[in-house]
Amino acid sequence: VIFSFRSFAGPGLVWKDDFIPRHRIYSYYSLFVWNPLEHGGTLNDDLSNAVLNSIRAFLSSIFGLELVSTVYVVGVVALCGVLMFKALVGFRDLFNQSRNYMVCFIGALFFTVNPWVTARILSGHYFILSSYAFTPLFLYYLVQYLDVDAEKYGFIKCSFLFSLVSMTSNHGFIMSLFLSFIITLWYLIIFKKGVVILKASLVFIISLLINSFWIFPTLNMVFSGVRNISFFQDISTSLSVNANWVNTIRLLGYFWTPYNQEIYTSGGLFYKVWFGLSFLLPALVLISVISNRKTQTFNLFLLFVYVVSTVLGQGTNFLGGYYLDFVRMPFMQLFRDPNKLLYLSSISSALIIGTSLHVVLYQIRYIVSHGGFAVEINKLLISFLIVSVFIVNFPWLSGDF
Repeated sequence: VIFSFRSFAGPGLVWKDDFIPRHRIYSYYSLFVWNPLEHGGTLNDDLSNAVLNSIRAFLSSIFGLELVSTVYVVGVVALCGVLMFKALVGFRDLFNQSRNYMVCFIGALFFTVNPWVTARILSGHYFILSSYAFTPLFLYYLVQYLDVDAEKYGFIKCSFLFSLVSMTSNHGFIMSLFLSFIITLWYLIIFKKGVVILKASLVFIISLLINSFWIFPTLNMVFSGVRNISFFQDISTSLSVNANWVNTIRLLGYFWTPYNQEIYTSGGLFYKVWFGLSFLLPALVLISVISNRKTQTFNLFLLFVYVVSTVLGQGTNFLGGYYLDFVRMPFMQLFRDPNKLLYLSSISSALIIGTSLHVVLYQIRYIVSHGGFAVEINKLLISFLIVSVFIVNFPWLSGDF
């Protein structure tokens, strides 16, 4: 991450658009989320991010906006990799698998360095990236809490992480709420554990109380009709212009290209290599789900999340008017840009790879073991995966964001 963001070390502001504190008193009025100051009277991140906004503005007033912006962006992207790595190690322990740190690293790399994250960086969606970073660890703590009866204080860790996700982005709040519901339903149906409803409810209630400073004002605005959402319906179609099956399964499909057009449309060798390698993620997801029978139930759950996210991420391209109905629902106007819904595709695909890739590598090693160079094959495959990630996400390799 540090290598990739080396261009950020120079002078200039990394933050952009809504992430830049508007003026000096921002740190004061952002806390008064019940008042219609600036964006305080509309449904957007300023409500859920009142605390983070204040800390950000306060630090910027001391250390300068440029330094704080650089440290924040590099730090939150690095945090994505670290927390996903920790979550993957935890999941492997939970499933009684060996701690294959290299496979966990590959999963964390796919989670951190992918087209969806690149688009968020270039769009200035750093609040969403902040909640994105905490979501895998929350997911691990939730599964551990629901699965392990001896996890006495698991609800505290779950509530704390869910609160962090919710407090940094209301997009993350909705995504994590969806994941919590699906996981609870999964345990209830597959494992016949009725107690999970009580456990999940406890986590939700505690998190709701912690985040009540923004949830209740937001609910009041949603149901009182403060915001006219016809604007979101009008632009959803235009934001879905690149969102088709071929793009969304690769975590692409953003409404404007985040890359240098000439590199990717020239038809040269680099484009051909990039195009082929860009299908590596969905291919690994499918192969990993099929290969690892030990965690197949968990992988099928993640695959379901991946498919749902991919379908919704196509916006009006696939769902047509049904997506506009989806956007009309309370809170869902946040996803007028359908690409944000690939949040879940990125998380689920990285978890599948990080918990099952070792089986794929073992099978390949077994096939070629008669040739006497099985260890070398594994090293070559891992090196190939790492290099491929950076080729597909060229700005991370060039540092030219």
